[in-house]
Formats: sequence, structure tokens, C-alpha cells
Amino acid sequence: MSGVEAAGFVLAAFPLLISALEHYRESAEVLKEWWQYKREYRKVKDEICFHRLAFEQNLEKYLLPLIADEHELHTLIIEPLGEAWEAPELEEKLKARLPRAYELYLSTISQMNDTMEELLNLLNLDVDGVDAECVPAEKRAKNRLKSLVARENIRYEGQRAKFALGKSLRTKLFSELASYNARLRELLDTSDEIEIIRSTRRDLRGPASAKGLSKFWKHANNIFRLLQKAWGCECSPEHHVNIMLQHRTNSQVNFTLSFLFSKLLVQPQCPSWSSFRSRIDLTEDEKIESTPQFHRSFSEITINTPSTPPSKRSSMRTSLRPSRERDTSYGRSIILEDSTEALPSSTRTSVTWGSDSTPTMSNSSTLFEPAGEELDNLCGKIASFKNIDTSCLGVLKDEEHDYTLFPLLQEQRSHTEQQEMISLGSILRKEHKFKLSRRQRYHIALTLASSHLQLHKTAWLESGWSKDEILFLPDPLNSEQVSLDQPFIARDFAISGEKRGPPTADNSCSNLGIMLLELCFNSPFESQSYRKKYIPPDGQSNPYLDLAAALEWCNSEAAEEAGPDFEGAVKWCLSQFGMVDSLDEGKKAEMVEKVVRPLEYCHRQFEISSQV
Repeated sequence: MSGVEAAGFVLAAFPLLISALEHYRESAEVLKEWWQYKREYRKVKDEICFHRLAFEQNLEKYLLPLIADEHELHTLIIEPLGEAWEAPELEEKLKARLPRAYELYLSTISQMNDTMEELLNLLNLDVDGVDAECVPAEKRAKNRLKSLVARENIRYEGQRAKFALGKSLRTKLFSELASYNARLRELLDTSDEIEIIRSTRRDLRGPASAKGLSKFWKHANNIFRLLQKAWGCECSPEHHVNIMLQHRTNSQVNFTLSFLFSKLLVQPQCPSWSSFRSRIDLTEDEKIESTPQFHRSFSEITINTPSTPPSKRSSMRTSLRPSRERDTSYGRSIILEDSTEALPSSTRTSVTWGSDSTPTMSNSSTLFEPAGEELDNLCGKIASFKNIDTSCLGVLKDEEHDYTLFPLLQEQRSHTEQQEMISLGSILRKEHKFKLSRRQRYHIALTLASSHLQLHKTAWLESGWSKDEILFLPDPLNSEQVSLDQPFIARDFAISGEKRGPPTADNSCSNLGIMLLELCFNSPFESQSYRKKYIPPDGQSNPYLDLAAALEWCNSEAAEEAGPDFEGAVKWCLSQFGMVDSLDEGKKAEMVEKVVRPLEYCHRQFEISSQV
């Protein structure tokens, strides 16, 4: 007997068990003592129905990937002894689905079949058995009533004794059924999990390797340093840049930047611009003309900027974050959306900030004219940029690399919308109407972990980064949502003349662990009872006490909430607290294995479930 046929026999036995139990009920229901056994009867029937449902669900999980037709699957379930169960190709598919567990599956089904036979014998309480299964229930009930009355209840007394004495054996057999169902479920789940992990590992071999992700930090550091030199203006301390964080899916070196000018200076010599979106690519020996065509769609929005002069150089960063009571006037700014994937056909889709139609780009023409001049006045270049320009802004050069700055073309609109960047912290503190789904939180967690590997020990990623430095743009089409697929982190250029002191403890990785916990539970760290328990008498935050609180929170609840993979990623990050040296190649490889890959696996589960 094949494994599929054996499963059909087990499935067919459940209606026989219920029929046998109903046979007893019909005999006993007319007697005065029925109430004494009614409760036990219901318990037995519920047990049978429960194990039947569990087995049917297991079968559906086994068969769903093997049978495309829903009607065919339904026929198998309702006709457990039908010809469809004898199809040899179905058996071969099942073997392929369980390459290493098929023999154990077959053994489990066989043992389950034996248990079902024992249960059937135990519940076949009447000497007539269950031979009248095809007889209508109404007719069987009348015949049973006549028989019982004529024989002066002798048969019922025997049934009652057998039913009462068989309680312990029934309990044992039901326990066996539960264990067999659990084993079948575990065999399938384990096989599926291994296949998913294999698939994930295949996807991760390229971009999510230590070499693939960590090499970006050198280029990111070069770009920040070259941008500092390229401003060529007196107002450079008021310039800020948001770099988009992303989990890399290819090895191309490019970054999306949003340049911001606080517009707080009233000096006439300062160029007039407020915001500019750009992409910067590693050029190397490639010609700029070979840059592929890009699909773009943009819309105008406005970022809040205060109208009073700044008292500190951090005023611009503060103005980018949500404020409840700050009086502001709003200046015009343009933040643009870009999809930097090559456009192989007109059917490619992309996520956009606005609803305007995408401008038509000719695949036969070059999007940007070559312009190899080195940038030495970036501020003026941005101010003089025209929307119809087709040239790149220029090139940033050092001794080893060239980086080309491309403007992200924009569509003009007749009006602007006042928008303000929203921090991850404000979202977690429930300061806005929208909520983060678990899939969205896992996506952000993966992006932050991958970005840490790319930007660690660069000027883009400071040691104390936190949820309030992770910024999102509101969705211009829906004020109750934000563009969660594109988080930014803001940095200014006022530190260009400052000298760095001796190496200090780097807590960026342990801070990442705390942010992962916050995303896991969709709740800020400071509101947790674990954190409140460790607040010192002066009420000031202490990194050592915060670490203790985070570890207790993680150990107590993370595994149950998000699973061992997510918990392991958090623990690894927290274990890096106080690290002085930068991540060496060994540590980077370890972070990929211990943090990035587990988080990608967690996120992938929701991607898979959303496609089913």
C-alpha cells in the first residue's frame, strides 16, 4: 500500500468512529440513565472530531503544493477511498516533497491506521457492529429502540459496561493519535523550513555576504569626505544631507542622497535652493554615457523649516523632526522619489512619491550627457540646476575612485504640499494615526541591520544612532501612511573642521539591538517596565543600565514574540556593547551570519505568506 493510499484509509476511518459512537447514543438516549453518560459521550465525540480535523489539515498541507486544482483536492478529502488516491504520480510527488522523511511518514501513517482500528473495535459497542452505516439514521434509531425494549435493556447494559470500562484505553488511543498528528505536522514543517532556508541561502550568496555588504563603508566614507570639500561656499555649515538606508540586493555602488539647505541665512551671497535629490554612482573606468536608462517619477513636497536664525548648528536636523509646539514657516522644498533599476521594458513598475505619470524616456538616447568636470562648488551647482538639464552635476574624485553625481529629474507641479519627515521614534511612540504591520517592522529591521554593516565607522553613522534619527517621508497620496520602504538618516557638514579625539566605545551595534527590540514589539524602549526598573535615582539614562534592561527584555520575551532567529540577532547586537575597534572582516562576516541573514529569513516568511 502506498503512503497516499494509507492516508486515505486513515481518513476513511473517522466517519466509522463517529458512526459507532452515534450507534451507542441512539441506543442509550431513550433510557433514564442516559444523562449519566451524556457528558462522556460528548467528550469522546469532540476528541474524534478534533483528531479528524487535525489529520485533514495535515493532509491538506501535504497535498496543497502537489495538486493545483482546488476541486481535485476537495474530492480527495471527501472521498478518502476514491480512485484518485491510487494515482501513482501523486505518490511520486509526495516522495519528492519529503525526500528524507518519506519512510518515517509512511511508518507514522501505518501506526495511525493501527490505532484507528483499535478505536473502532473499542467503540463498536453493539454486537451488530456498524454494518448499517449506509442505513438512514432515522431508520436505525427506530430499529434500535424496538430492539432495546424487546430485550429488556440487556444489550444496553452490556454496552454501558463496555463504554465505561474502555475510558482509560480510549484516553491512551486518543493520546497516540495526537502524537502521530503532531509528528506528521513536524515532519512537513521541518522539510518546508529547510527548503525555505536553502532558497534563502541561494538568494543571499551574492549581496548579503560580508564582502558584498561591508565594502560599501569605504565608498560611503569617501563620499562624505568629498562632499565636505565640494561645497565651495560660506554657508556649508547649514547644509545637510539625508542618505537613504537600504538592504543591498546587488553589488552596484550607488547611494541616494537628499541635500537640504536650512534657508535660515539671509546673506545675499548665499545661493537660493532648499532641497535637492541626487544619486551618486561609483564611476571607475566606465564611461558616463554607458549609464543605463532609469525609470523615474517624482512629485513636489515641502519640508518644515523654521524661519528664525539658528542658535546651534543642529537646528536644521531638529526642524526635520516632528514638533508639536514649534512655530514654523514653511519654505518650498523638493524631495524626489527614484527607482534606480535599469528599465528593460515599459512594463516595469516602481514605487513613487506622487501620482503624476512617469515621463517618457527614450531607450535609444542617453539620459545624461557626459560631464567629467570635478565639483568644486556644489552649492552653486545645485542652485543653478534647471529641471530640463540632461547633464550630470559633476564628479567627486580622490586618489582611487571617481563618483558621479546625477540629479534625479523632477516634474513641476502647480502647488506644493506641506510635509514633514517623520521619525521612527515618533511612529513607535504612537504619535501618528498609522500603525506598522509586523512585515513592515521586519523590513525596517533588516534595512537597519544591513545599513549598519555598510555604514559602520563612517561619518554617516554615529555611535549613538537611535530611532529618532531614522526618518521617513509621508506618503503624498495618503497622509496617514509613510514611505516605509525608504528610510533616511540625516547628517550635517558642520563637523568638517573638527578633529576627532581618541577612539571611544562604539555603541552603535548595541543601539541597533535596542532598535530591533523596539521594532519587534512595536513599542519604544523607554516605555518598557524593564527599562523603568533600571532608571537611576537621578533619572538620567545610563548605557550600562540600558544594556541590562535590553538584555532582560530580550531574554524574557523576544523568542516567544518573534522566534529564535530574531532573538539571536538581537542578542548578538547587544553583545557588541562597548566595542572600541571597528568591525574587522571576521566580525563583519559574523554579523552577516548572526544578524543580517536571520532577519532576512524572518522578513522573507511574511513575504512568502503575503504571496500565498
